[in-house]
Amino acid sequence: MELIPNLSMETWLLLATSLVLFYIYGTYSHGIFKKLRIPGPKPLPLFGTIHAYSEGAWKFDDDCYKKYGKIWGFYDGRQPVLAITDPELIKVVLVKECYSIFTNRRIPLKFSRQPILQPENPIILKIVSRDKPITGA
Repeated sequence: MELIPNLSMETWLLLATSLVLFYIYGTYSHGIFKKLRIPGPKPLPLFGTIHAYSEGAWKFDDDCYKKYGKIWGFYDGRQPVLAITDPELIKVVLVKECYSIFTNRRIPLKFSRQPILQPENPIILKIVSRDKPITGA
């Protein structure tokens, strides 16, 4: 049994190209905060800063606040997330100036009081949206 398999040149080229493309896919959004000069923890490819949540999100936020100040950027996987802890700046961003720009905020799901599984037709599930429940087939 060989340590390195005896593969053709085309197979090695395909494997190397796939790995490079996978790395680019996992890291292409990780330069956004660096370009904007917003401090934050260094993300891992494809995982972001999820490794820092090992002690909990509250501890991660507290450590980032102490290290980076009132504004820092981190990544949930490949998605950039900007954390702001200054109340005046939060008011400016969310209410006054940029309400129509930042429309993709994290909004908790509203849970329906009706059961998810309906006893009369157990295959149909209740789909819960932010506004109102919609029955899906």
